[in-house]
Amino acid sequence: MVLQRDKYMDSAKRGADFIITSQHEAPQSGWGYQYTHDMKLAWGRNFEPPSLCVAATVNNISTLMDIYELTGERRYLSPITSAID
Repeated sequence: MVLQRDKYMDSAKRGADFIITSQHEAPQSGWGYQYTHDMKLAWGRNFEPPSLCVAATVNNISTLMDIYELTGERRYLSPITSAID
């Protein structure tokens, strides 16, 4: 498996860490598609206002669960509960 190589696993974990960092604050703890450099939700195209996105939230939850399964590190599960709430 590719992720058994340290450099790829490290990259996957850094990506998952970014997912955790980019989660919106409660009470709507999901994720958006676009962010500014200071991690605020950003405009996309003219008809895409800054907002959270169900599809991005579901994909990020799935990715966090995958990384947890590979690493066994429970910290990857902690953002999921608030996102579902």
